[in-house]
Amino acid sequence: MHVKVYIGDIAFGIAASLLSGIINVTPAQLVGAAWYGWPIAWLYNLVTYPPTTTYNYTNLAIDVVFWFAIALVVSMVVTHDWRRRR
Repeated sequence: MHVKVYIGDIAFGIAASLLSGIINVTPAQLVGAAWYGWPIAWLYNLVTYPPTTTYNYTNLAIDVVFWFAIALVVSMVVTHDWRRRR
């Protein structure tokens, strides 16, 4: 049963990281580019001709680990048996 929970948490981490790619986190002073991804930007759209999109896969992996950790904590709290005493 724990394996299914971990697989679900990993899937959530990947999905949440990819969905965070629609959140614009460009600093206000930056002109000529748009950054996407939260909590760490991993997708960069440069305003050039032709337009260029670059990916930072290290930051994407860090985002996946971040969202996996959040999903893991939530699933541990939800599945914990609060009535059991030691």
